[in-house]
Amino acid sequence: MAQHEHRIDLRPGSLHAHLEEVRQAVASLDEDDAIHLIAPRMEAEQLDPFIRIFEASGLGYQPKGGHDGAYHLYASRGLPRPAPGTGPDANT
Repeated sequence: MAQHEHRIDLRPGSLHAHLEEVRQAVASLDEDDAIHLIAPRMEAEQLDPFIRIFEASGLGYQPKGGHDGAYHLYASRGLPRPAPGTGPDANT
């Protein structure tokens, strides 16, 4: 269980306006901390830049749909990392 969850709601404004906020949260993570991103469900496919930040920092991540019309993405060192060739750059 994470000691501290950095909850970042990406819904107000542009998703990309939050990139630096997510970078700073990743940089400040302690070993047992987690990041919880909340995005509009219709924009979930636009989360690739955030996933790249997680992968570059050695974090695993897990997406979850919500009943609240939102898409939730959790990241931490304790979550499994995706297999090579399955992340956002798999088809590039």
